[in-house]
Amino acid sequence: MEKDNYELVTLALFKYAHRANILQSILHEAGIESVVTTSSVFKQIDSIKLQVNKKDLSEARRVLQENRGEFGTDEIEEL
Repeated sequence: MEKDNYELVTLALFKYAHRANILQSILHEAGIESVVTTSSVFKQIDSIKLQVNKKDLSEARRVLQENRGEFGTDEIEEL
């Protein structure tokens, strides 16, 4: 992976890390690299972010939409 062409953008936010990891696996199978990170406020986890390279965002969104049925409406926020 070339660092010069690598800019992370957030694809989706999750309430639970294991659900973000499921999407990360689906993206990996589609050949899209991703990163799962947390954001916190006052040392409490606020949300789990799934981020992809900006150049892969369009394809990652397509993969997410194709697999939307894997996730409940209350456990994922697509950005």
